[in-house]
Amino acid sequence: MFWRKKLSIGYYGRLAAASALHLLGVAVIFCLFGWWILPGEAHPAIAQAYSLGVFSEHPQEVLLHAGISACLWALLFIAWKLLTTASEEKTPRLVRARGTVIVETIIVFPVFLLITLGLVQLALLNTAGFLTTLGAFKAGRVVAIWYPEALEGRNGVDLALVEEKARLAAASSVAPVAPADFVFSAGDCAASDSLDAKLEALGDLGHDTSPASAYGQATPENLSLATAFDQSDFATRGQTKLLFAHCATTVEYVVSGHEVLTRIQYQQQIAMPVVSLVFGEPATVAGRQGFYATIERDHRTTHQIVPMDEPPGGSTF
Repeated sequence: MFWRKKLSIGYYGRLAAASALHLLGVAVIFCLFGWWILPGEAHPAIAQAYSLGVFSEHPQEVLLHAGISACLWALLFIAWKLLTTASEEKTPRLVRARGTVIVETIIVFPVFLLITLGLVQLALLNTAGFLTTLGAFKAGRVVAIWYPEALEGRNGVDLALVEEKARLAAASSVAPVAPADFVFSAGDCAASDSLDAKLEALGDLGHDTSPASAYGQATPENLSLATAFDQSDFATRGQTKLLFAHCATTVEYVVSGHEVLTRIQYQQQIAMPVVSLVFGEPATVAGRQGFYATIERDHRTTHQIVPMDEPPGGSTF
C-alpha cells in the first residue's frame, strides 16, 4: 500500500511539473510573439490603451493570441520529442516500402501546409485586430478633442476635418500591418491636407516620399509566401503603408449628449496563399485586387466641454 501511495505521489508530481512547464512555455511565447509581431512604436500606445481597459471590450483578441501561442508551443514540443526520440532509439527499424512513404507524404503534407499558412495568417489578422482596436481608441480621442472645436468653428475646424483627423489617426495605427510592396493607385482616397502634412513629416524624418514602385500590381497570381511580408526597407515602405492604410480605413462617429461613439472599419489584405478564401473575400482597395478581411472596432468616450467665448468672470488670460 505504501509503494502505491508513493508511486501516486510521484506520478502526480511529474504531471504537475510537466503542466507548469507547458504553461510557462506558452506564457513565454505569448509575450515574445506579441512583442515581436507588434511594431515597437505601437508598444507604448498599446500599453496605455490596455491600462485604460480598451482591450477588455474585445477579449477575443487576447484569447486568440493565447491560442496561437499554445499551438506554436505544441508544434515546437512535438518537433523536439520527435527529434529526441529518433536520436535515442537504438533498436533497428523496419524499412517501409517506398510507395507507402510517398503516399503518406502526399496525404500529410497538404494538411501540414494548410495548418501552417492558416496559423501564420491568423496571427497576422489578430495583430491587425489589436492595431484596429488601438486605432479606434486613437480616433475616439481625436474626435473627443476636436469635436467641440468644430461646434464653435474655431481655428477653421469643421465636422469634415474632425472625421479626417480621426481617419488619419486610425490609419496611422494600422499602417504597420498594411501591405506596401506592390504598386497601387490611391486616387482620391488619399487626398487630404492632414495626410499631406503627415507625409511631409515623414520626409523630414528621412523617409522616401517619392512615388513608390516595387513588384507590380498585386493579384492572386503573384501572391506568394515570399512576398507576403514587406521586403523593402522601413524608410521606403513607410509612405506606401500609410497611404494604403488611409485608403483601407473608414471612420464614422456619433455624438449623443457628451458621449462619443467612434467606429472604424479596416480592410486587411490576406497575404498568405492557399488560405485566402478561408479568411477573406475578393475585393479591390485603392485599385489593388486581392482577398480582404474586414475588421470593425468601436470606442466610446466623452468629448471635451465646448470652449467658452470669454474667460470665466470676464477676466483676461
